[in-house]
Amino acid sequence: MDPGAPDSAGLPTTRIISVPFTTWARAIDYQLHEGYEYVFAVVDPFGVSRFFEDGVYRRQLGDSAWSLTNSGLGFDALGLGELVGYGEKLYLRTADQVFFHQSAPLYSLIVDTGYVTGFYRAGDTIDIFSRELSRAEILEEWIAYSDPDHLDLLERTDEWHTRLVMPVADVVLKAVIDTVDKPVIRYDTLTFETYRAPVIAALPEKPVGLILLLHDSGKSGAEWFTGTDGHQFVRDALDQRFGLLAVDARDYPDENMPHDFWQVRPATRQNPRVQWMIDVVEGFVGQHPSLQNLPLFALGVGNGGDMAAVAGPLLDVRGIAQYSAGGGGGLAAGALVPTIFLLTHNGADDNAVRDSVVRHAALLEALSIANKVVEHLPTPVYPERFARIEGIDRTLSTAIANELRQNGDLSPSGYLSRTPAEILSSALTNPSLYTAVTSLPEKTLVDLRHELDVVRAAPVFFSDRNRTVLDFFRGVLSTDVESEEEIRVAPLEDMKLTLAPNPVDGRATIYFSLLENRDYDPQQEVSLTLHDILGRQISTLYSAKGSLGEHWIAEDFSSLPYGIYLMRLRRGDDVRTVKVVVW
Repeated sequence: MDPGAPDSAGLPTTRIISVPFTTWARAIDYQLHEGYEYVFAVVDPFGVSRFFEDGVYRRQLGDSAWSLTNSGLGFDALGLGELVGYGEKLYLRTADQVFFHQSAPLYSLIVDTGYVTGFYRAGDTIDIFSRELSRAEILEEWIAYSDPDHLDLLERTDEWHTRLVMPVADVVLKAVIDTVDKPVIRYDTLTFETYRAPVIAALPEKPVGLILLLHDSGKSGAEWFTGTDGHQFVRDALDQRFGLLAVDARDYPDENMPHDFWQVRPATRQNPRVQWMIDVVEGFVGQHPSLQNLPLFALGVGNGGDMAAVAGPLLDVRGIAQYSAGGGGGLAAGALVPTIFLLTHNGADDNAVRDSVVRHAALLEALSIANKVVEHLPTPVYPERFARIEGIDRTLSTAIANELRQNGDLSPSGYLSRTPAEILSSALTNPSLYTAVTSLPEKTLVDLRHELDVVRAAPVFFSDRNRTVLDFFRGVLSTDVESEEEIRVAPLEDMKLTLAPNPVDGRATIYFSLLENRDYDPQQEVSLTLHDILGRQISTLYSAKGSLGEHWIAEDFSSLPYGIYLMRLRRGDDVRTVKVVVW
């Protein structure tokens, strides 16, 4: 059957406006009217028609078989499903007229060892995913078989989830997956004078730094090593030789304080929970010689991100990563540290967090401190999405995705149309409609909730930007004024250096202390110098020999231009450096 030559004259009230032919979005924007019978047909570039059963798909407007409004009817509702492909035409025919829409040229995308193979238009932005990774695997990189230049169209070539801008060409990509050793998780208990503090850690050989992991309120430190996204971050970090240390807010030894929430105010050592955090981290580092004198970083989610902004600078961290947190929400301690902010599109306090991040990032930029803002956007649900979760294979994942679609939890293009809480509430209320979901054990159901939150871009930790964060941390290390080979950082207990207030506008008090160590020489020169951000010396603040004990120096910084400076205490080969911000 050939619908005949297209001719739209004579019936202006009925028209096809657009037909976006993509793998995930197959919908017609149209206007239908009473009194007409509509026939839908698909014709390939060679004029061969493809139809269902009797050759056409007929429905009268108002027919009980249709659930129609005047727009937004999807191809799947029409029964056309996957019919439309490259270069084909969709025909809409009434009793006496034919209308058609030529599909835009489509190009094929093949994703080897990954997902969302399909046909797309040039200029489409497509979310691409590697296949699910086991707990002994990491993504190494994406490669392009079709044309090496196609890698330039990827948002990143080293994240398991990336985005491609479709070119005017067919594309073939492959996710290269490496096998790694399963992380060895260490459960240690630190003993202090009045309490004991459990910690969880994973350490590589010859670490280049240590990342402190801080959970959100209502979560736990253990989830970094058991959850799907947390464990993937652990694997990626260990592969780049970062050690991981997780501390649990519930282990704070005060039963009168909430045990799943970081108390971040006051943002000083006078806050007992902040001081407890510092004691635990320094105690752990002190027990592991391989970690001593290594750079420290802090990564936190939500309330844990605020704690990273508070405790991080007091621990002299080199960099901070804040997920769904507002840069410390005005907490001054977080203002002077290189920070990467990872926002989520559907955060609970979206505007407040965004405003805080914008202000904090602008301050860091003005002070020439490294910063980066990344936003995690919602992503479509592909059938195998939930196979990332331990205990769910591809078959079960596909069944879960089908249930979401059948129960109206997904839009025509595959995005969540309801919150994960609403979906799981419906599943528990109507288990017969969600047999795959309700068959999951409790732990797996919790992991499914988290994965749905990640898909929706809710304020939880997500592993989609692991390498982005780790690259930021490494970038901070690479921009240090002096390399590790040029200086030897003194142990904290041997040399201390602080400035108050900091930032400073006018006069400030410098405090430093020197203890005798095995290399102590009473004739050794001790110097305190001030440098610009490029490391060029501006002035000498103190110079003497020996100088054991505590020292206080009043200094006037009012003559210095606005910006960041480095104050450096040096004794022989040992160095302690503090950043100074002049307002």
